Formats: sequence, C-alpha cells, structure tokens
Amino acid sequence: MEFFQTTNLLHVFVLAVVIIACLLLYIKVARQFGWKVLSGTRDHQNLPVVSGAGFIFPLSVFLIFLISEELAFEPWMTGLLCLTFLSWLDDFRNLSALWRLIIHIICIGTWLIGYANTDITWVWIAIILIGGAGWMNAFNFMDGINGMMVMMSLVSLGTFYLTLESASMHVFIVSQIVAVLILAYFNVRLKAIAFAGDVGSISMGFFLGYLMWQLIYTSGKWEYILFFLVFAIDAGITIFLRLIKKENILQAHEKHLYQIIIKCYPEKSLMISMIYALYQLLINIMLVTFMGVYSNSFGTIIIFTAVNFLIYCYLRFYFSKKLQLIT
Repeated sequence: MEFFQTTNLLHVFVLAVVIIACLLLYIKVARQFGWKVLSGTRDHQNLPVVSGAGFIFPLSVFLIFLISEELAFEPWMTGLLCLTFLSWLDDFRNLSALWRLIIHIICIGTWLIGYANTDITWVWIAIILIGGAGWMNAFNFMDGINGMMVMMSLVSLGTFYLTLESASMHVFIVSQIVAVLILAYFNVRLKAIAFAGDVGSISMGFFLGYLMWQLIYTSGKWEYILFFLVFAIDAGITIFLRLIKKENILQAHEKHLYQIIIKCYPEKSLMISMIYALYQLLINIMLVTFMGVYSNSFGTIIIFTAVNFLIYCYLRFYFSKKLQLIT
C-alpha cells in the first residue's frame, strides 16, 4: 500500500523510538514515586504494576501529526486531547460518573464538526453521541485483564486499515498500531508490567469510534457496526441485567462475561483475551465477505447477530452457574 514508503517507514521508526523512551521513563518514574501503581495482586517479579501506560495512544497521534508533513489537524483531535486531559484529571479529582459522561458526549461531538450541511438528522446525531459514549465506556472495561485491550485493539485497527480508504487515517491507524504493539510487550504476559489505564482505554475507544463513524458515513453501510459486535452484545446485556437489578450503570463493576470467566479461571487471562480477539476477528472476516457477496445484507446481518446473541446468552448462563458453584 501507499503508506509503506521509505519516508513513511522512517516516520514510524522515529515514532516507535520516542514512544518506547517515553513509556520506559514513565514506568520508572511511576514506580519510584508510587504513582498510578496497582495493588500487589498483579506484581511482576515483586515490582509494582503501573497503570496509565496508555498515554502513548494519544501521544502517538500527535507525534505522527508533527512528524508527517501530509497530515492536517482535524477537529476530532481536539476531542481526543480533551479526553486525555480529562482522564488524567480524573485520577486526582475523582470526577463524578455523570460529569465524565457529559464531557465524553461533548468530545464525541467533534466527530460531527464539518457535517453541518449534510443530510444527517438530529435523530442520527443523538444516536452517534449517545452510542459513541456508550461504546467508549464499554471499551474502558477491556483493560481489566491482561492482553484484552491490546488484542481487541489490534483486531479493530487492522480491520479499519483494510476497509477505510482515507490515506490520512491510514497514517493515524498505523501510529496507533505501533503504540499498541509497544504496550503489548508490557501487558500481554502472565504477570503484566503495565496496563493502559483510563487514559489509554478511553482514548483508544474514542479513536476506534471515530473510525467506525467515518467508515459508516463514507460507505453508507451501518452493518459495519458489527466490527464491535462482541463487546456491544456483552455491554448491552450487562447493562440490561444491571438495570433490572436497579444498579447504578455509571459505576464500575465486574459483571461482564469475560470478568465472570476470569473468576472461574484466574490463570487463563491471556487465553480468554485471545479467544475474544480471535472471535471478533472471525466475525469481521465473515462480515466483510458477506457484504462483498450480497448487495443487500440486512437479512444476513440480522441472523448473524441473533446467532451470536444466543451464543453469548448460553455462555453467560453457563459460566455464571459455574461461578456460583465455585464461590
């Protein structure tokens, strides 16, 4: 592809070196001053596990923007910058869940800047804002177990790279892939050294959500939303069950399916993360194939979603019962 030219590869090399240096420095400083250090249950050779390493995701976006001469500053980058600042501020001030949600929605509004003269209705704007905020907060939970966020991010980024036709977005996607691969070294292991934290998971969720919006808008095919099917079903059903129990859905919890499974198999976190990612990858491949063969894929998509919904319900019932027997 056009991205893989000598100049672009040099940009990627410079980006990788700077990110690695920043991340190593961050981990060292965080350990020395006890900043963003997780509890001892996930220690690595008696060294504290550091959270917040996902700052390299927004950092890579702005670094590649500064390095590359072909990129222009876009409105969504303002939203990303605000979310990054919010995530860091939240660690010190503990903002309420409601205020975080409001700011998330405002930041997602930057996706729509420049589309005032298009045929997007207020109904679709509301769906984009609320759906985007819901997606970001669902994605935030991925950082709970080793490798989950890293593997799922790589699947999504790779899929968008192959389906989006925007050359500029290809550059940004590659910058994110580089950052995720670097974090993988510290996170995809039995005893993680670092986790992305809110600053990483929220910013990555924001970026992936923007890519989804761009893909749906440019192609006119809403079916691409199924690139997020695994976590959409998980988050949707989990929220529904919590609402039935009259729980506050804005507060943190451990009731997603993968969180239930990890309680049953605490030593299998990497395997669980890999199964999630491979399953979503399989869905993405099947989706692209179906949409390439059938001009009207609505019926196929409905059946496809229903089958995965039933599979999820069975797995949730099975592992919930298994967890009850264990505890």
